[in-house]
Amino acid sequence: MVHLSFLSKKIMRKIAVFITTCFFLSSLLFAQNTGIIPTPQSVSYQSGTFIWDDNIVLDFDSEIQDKTLILQEYETLRGTKAVTSEMTKKSDKRRVIRFMLVQHLPIAHHADQGYTIEITEKEIVIKAVNSTGILYGWHSLKQIHRFKMRQYYAKEFPLEIPCMSIVDYPLLEYRGWMDDISRGPIPTLDFLKKQVIILSEFKLNFFTLYTENTFQTTSYPDMAPQDALTPEEIKELEQFAKRYHVQLIGNQQCFAHMEKILQNPFYHELADSPYNLNPGNPEIYSFLNQILKEEAACYSSPWFNINCDETEALGTGKGADYIAQVGVEEAYSRHIDSLHGILSSYGKRMMMWGDIALKYNTIRERLPNDIIMLVWSYVPADHFTEMIIPFKKAGFDFMVASGVSMWSTVFPSMESYLKNIANFARDGYNNGAMGLLNTAWDDSGESLFNSAWHALIWGAEMSWKPIVNEDNMAAEQERQTRIESFNHNFNYQFFHYYNDDVLITDYLALLSQFEKAPFGELYQFGSLWNTHPTQFFPSEIDATAEANTENASFATVGVLEQLRLILEDESNYEHPEILYCAKYAVNRIYINLLINKLKFNLYEYYKLPNEDNNKLIQASIQDLLPVIHDLKNEYLQLWRKENRSYWCETNMKKYDQLATTLQNIKQQIFITTTLSKGNKVEVHLRTLFNDAPIYYTTDGSEPDKYS
Repeated sequence: MVHLSFLSKKIMRKIAVFITTCFFLSSLLFAQNTGIIPTPQSVSYQSGTFIWDDNIVLDFDSEIQDKTLILQEYETLRGTKAVTSEMTKKSDKRRVIRFMLVQHLPIAHHADQGYTIEITEKEIVIKAVNSTGILYGWHSLKQIHRFKMRQYYAKEFPLEIPCMSIVDYPLLEYRGWMDDISRGPIPTLDFLKKQVIILSEFKLNFFTLYTENTFQTTSYPDMAPQDALTPEEIKELEQFAKRYHVQLIGNQQCFAHMEKILQNPFYHELADSPYNLNPGNPEIYSFLNQILKEEAACYSSPWFNINCDETEALGTGKGADYIAQVGVEEAYSRHIDSLHGILSSYGKRMMMWGDIALKYNTIRERLPNDIIMLVWSYVPADHFTEMIIPFKKAGFDFMVASGVSMWSTVFPSMESYLKNIANFARDGYNNGAMGLLNTAWDDSGESLFNSAWHALIWGAEMSWKPIVNEDNMAAEQERQTRIESFNHNFNYQFFHYYNDDVLITDYLALLSQFEKAPFGELYQFGSLWNTHPTQFFPSEIDATAEANTENASFATVGVLEQLRLILEDESNYEHPEILYCAKYAVNRIYINLLINKLKFNLYEYYKLPNEDNNKLIQASIQDLLPVIHDLKNEYLQLWRKENRSYWCETNMKKYDQLATTLQNIKQQIFITTTLSKGNKVEVHLRTLFNDAPIYYTTDGSEPDKYS
């Protein structure tokens, strides 16, 4: 600990100035808060207010394409009814909301996505150079309306909107998300459309679906599961997304992470290791060409992501001789060159993950420089510039790729993604990135997309207007100030919740305590499945472990009660699914802790068996089974809200196996050894309750009741 008395007066003055400045900036930010996500670049207020009631006329330039969509959304605003200028007389004295296309805007960055809003006492005017800007301007105006609603919570209308001028545009041109549809969950088409509707309001403008074996091709129909996306679904989704000015980018893994395909015996000859294709086998290029030909035809986007990440297993199998001959770097470069040629022939510009090229200078030098590199990292680092610079120097166009931290945890890691996304967006923008791709990976096969909305919309906030400060302390303060404002606005713009006294994101943040020691392991998906109540490892059954379990149990009960209270009010807000995902996550942790408690009791009984403890343990097991069954059904309901049936059975079997393990505890065999008086090893077999026969063999054959 550093005592302030040892600090110089000069340093103390600097700290005081820093704190005062931060407080001033925070106060200024909230004073100027319009409620808009993402935060606008420039807002200036004037005197007066615009009265927003039913006495409003909407006036559209004839060339505006999104009039129907805007009118539909206008009708959803509380207390409003859409009346257009065509429906009124010219002498009508109503206040007006005008949507105007103009030739030029006073905007320096990406004016094709920019807009201005002028709010006076008589009219609101949204101007843009194209329909994208008009729609973005409308999204912002709609959010201003919602933000002002908080002041009229449970009160009568009309709303009073302060007069202001907004000049807004994105600092990163491309802002998107990726949904992993290959590690387990495959979303329904309706849920994918829901993603587009929700995230487009926050001005995200592209997305991609990470694909390994989940696209149905006519060339290799046995490659994909029955629930895989069809070409018709992709085309329908793409057309739907275009309506919201969102681009769907093609995606197919083309090197590693191919195990689901390669485990099929009819594709074994294409494999190097069980995980990656063999670039020494020319047949893989015929295979990839057929797949890419069919997939490229489904996407009108000029870009296509071939992935080709994490190829560390290259040369560990049937490709060993080829790799030994040409080397890893040459083999990788040749493979990318081949894919580049294939995709170029179908009119696509290649995107790929940059992790392998980052490791090898020669690969960066060899690859075609029209490839769009995706520079990825999902850790909450202070800086990412060091991993960006090699691609910038090599002349590649690139995007930065952040993560929502949900791939292995029962709920997204809020502390991780808030920092990762903010700092990566800043460093990407400062170094000339085209955009930011925010990734939702499903490595565990159990992740729920509905748990990630806060992280995904934070990505929209940061990619539109990144934080500025690079100094760690200043960046932390700026980030916290932005988070505080963002969380308040998230209440209105995502949840459409107008009670200013309750911040729903506070309930989501309660789960962060379970990420830290000594509870961190419980936050992992694997913890529940890997917890065996009769594995008595010393560190898992000592007094510290027991105390930690008791403390964590107390904490989970408290969080569950808080979540129950906010969910009782769910009729007053939208999208409660994220809270139900949080509730499931805490329930899961709590059951994990109950199994830990059972383990402590089992160990005590194992050491000192007695009849009372026997009955207590067996009763505890019987009490646990219906609780696990409830957890299984809770997860199943959440799954069905967003996903197809594929992979669901795989996850359901985990719950069944856990129940079977508990039911079979009394048959669990414990083996101990002792030394006899003659110094011989004696092997002792017993069941936990010592109340069941044990059948065994000494020759390796299968035991039966006659053994």
